[in-house]
Amino acid sequence: MSALPPIGLDPQAVLAELDDLRGGDADRRQEDWTKRAFMHAFDAGETVRAVGAEAHARFLDTSGLGGAVYPSIARMEAELIAAVGTLLGAPDGFRGRIAPGGSEAVVLAARAARNHARVVRGLAGPLEILAPETVHPSFAKAADLLGMTLVKVATTDSLAADPSAMTEAVSARTALVVASAPTYWHGIWDDAAALGRLAAKRDIWFHVDACMGGFLAPFARRAGTTVLDFDLSVPGVTSVTADFHKYGYAPKAATALLIRDVERDRFADFDLADGRSGYATPTIAATRSGGPIAAAWAVMRHLGEDGYLRLARQVIGAHGELVKGISGINGLEIWGAPRLCILSFGSTEIDIAAVAAGLRARGWHPNAYGEPAAIHLRLSPAHAESVPAFLVDLEAVVDDVRAGRQAPDEARAGY
Repeated sequence: MSALPPIGLDPQAVLAELDDLRGGDADRRQEDWTKRAFMHAFDAGETVRAVGAEAHARFLDTSGLGGAVYPSIARMEAELIAAVGTLLGAPDGFRGRIAPGGSEAVVLAARAARNHARVVRGLAGPLEILAPETVHPSFAKAADLLGMTLVKVATTDSLAADPSAMTEAVSARTALVVASAPTYWHGIWDDAAALGRLAAKRDIWFHVDACMGGFLAPFARRAGTTVLDFDLSVPGVTSVTADFHKYGYAPKAATALLIRDVERDRFADFDLADGRSGYATPTIAATRSGGPIAAAWAVMRHLGEDGYLRLARQVIGAHGELVKGISGINGLEIWGAPRLCILSFGSTEIDIAAVAAGLRARGWHPNAYGEPAAIHLRLSPAHAESVPAFLVDLEAVVDDVRAGRQAPDEARAGY
């Protein structure tokens, strides 16, 4: 559409056009696709999808900005923050907000850290975000938007944050230290306790990006899996983010940002009141649809602790089976020591891009990236059933690549 139609179309005609447009899209509603896709799908099953979709539709035309007009949204947001705080070790007096996605939540945390450094620590001029080189790209976006510099520090050989190297990289301009729980690329958990000590000693804001692990790790522990401490129970951690639309299994997109106390939370607010209005918002977006908030609330109510524990066991089991199976295929190497839900693997013997092409040709949807070239897998409960078939195809594709029967395709490495 390059212009409005002269005469408006019948609703059914418009919906038919939408169906045609979506014809080439990946469809997470198709059970087979969610079992074969290792990106963009965090699938907890048809019932969970239906609950989230119905709740989203019922509150689509509401706004998170108007608490007086839509008290239901204000109540659900407050209850969600309280529930996430319980999961993530929040102390009495903590504060939180729900941003429309993980990247905005990261920007909010970085902005709060910048403001804190200016007001409390008296820093001036360009400030820095200090992070391991495996940090999520959203921190580069935050630095760009906020006029900050992202200083990336080399990791250990195991691809985890190196506390000693991070300590050496701290400067008089460091406003924010970052850790991942886990890293988006490799599924590696940074040592938040060590970095918390680094930050606390210097009164530096310390943020843990738990967008991937925030809703999974608490239940992984209950299932008997050891996970490094990472949340607000860790001394020195100032803020943490967790995505409802990842392992919270809610529709896209909603992310919880928790901040340790009210004194530091005020640095995240936008209070732009003037003589004409009392304009203040907790997020960059002022008008936020109530749909994602209602959907997250409904999914969490529906799943409950028992549901999240069941799903966590499925993800962890599939992850362990994949790590073991891939490690047993000659020529492939798991990068680092991933835990729970993500892994990346590559090879020093064969072209991993050709392996990715072979998997796509067999109907799988892996993610691929470079430096070093790797295949990146993010798991959901649906993969508990498909891992054995994936490993069979992976081994066959590796054989094809070795024999020269499979070459790379034109697909580019991506997010």
